[in-house]
Amino acid sequence: MSFSVTTFSGSAVPFRGAKFSGSTVYFHGAAFSGGTVYFHGATFSDGTVYFDDATGAVPQGLLTAVGTPPHAGVTLPAAWLLSAP
Repeated sequence: MSFSVTTFSGSAVPFRGAKFSGSTVYFHGAAFSGGTVYFHGATFSDGTVYFDDATGAVPQGLLTAVGTPPHAGVTLPAAWLLSAP
């Protein structure tokens, strides 16, 4: 599944409770600006999820969902890792 180069703005997009497992999902180059994207309760296991080159604020709940450090299959922008609690 690909959300590459998608702009998330102006509305709420819930990935709340989503399961990212066993496949590859691309958020490569996605722009997170002006809207609210939720990853609260999402699980990341046995798959690959690319957020590389994504821009904007870290989506809500994402850092908690992927863990610190992130699950081995998850690639995040360096700037997002710097904002980890």
